[in-house]
Amino acid sequence: MIEFNFINHSSFSIKKGNTILTVDPWIDGSVFNNSWKLLTKTPQDMVNIVKKSSHVWFSHEHPDHFNPPNLNIFNSDTKFLFQETKDRRVLNYIKKKISNNIYEVSKNKIFNLDKNFSIEIVPFQYLDSMSIINIEDITILNLNDCDIKNMSEIREIINKTNKIDILLIQFSYAIGKFNKNEKSKREQLSLKILKNLSNTINFINPKITIPFASFCYFSR
Repeated sequence: MIEFNFINHSSFSIKKGNTILTVDPWIDGSVFNNSWKLLTKTPQDMVNIVKKSSHVWFSHEHPDHFNPPNLNIFNSDTKFLFQETKDRRVLNYIKKKISNNIYEVSKNKIFNLDKNFSIEIVPFQYLDSMSIINIEDITILNLNDCDIKNMSEIREIINKTNKIDILLIQFSYAIGKFNKNEKSKREQLSLKILKNLSNTINFINPKITIPFASFCYFSR
């Protein structure tokens, strides 16, 4: 049996047997110098699922995805996954603060979590990464914050798999735009983002699309 749970913001968990993969757990607290907060409090039953994670993948080191204050809910048995980087900053931090169970996953390498349950991490631009999760006969593409500018950027991903069953994709912008009284400019930007989102979804053509990674607000 496969169980999928949305946790909050850009975080979700996939469970198969005793294997639980959690992605980008921002559970509570404010980030970016107290300027972002979660729209809603993370339900306690979702926090309990995250605590039981056997594997945790961080897409990149922005604090709404890799949030150091939230790492204390994990233990030394939790296995952490991160893309291979030159500075190894995230890897070294986790080793120092939490656990030695941290795995750098190279581009094009498939990391097996369990039988018929794997993740492939695909670096994107200079900081981010996306992932392709295969569980049984289901293929999940998690684009999170990867800002797709043109279809050629996603073509390589599509070529890696025959189909995408579930697509998870960001649906808003992440920085403050324009002055408070310039509502029309924000509306124009929003329409541009939604149009790009629609084009990406139509190109990938998943069975299910889950808009996420946008459930926060500018709190300061």
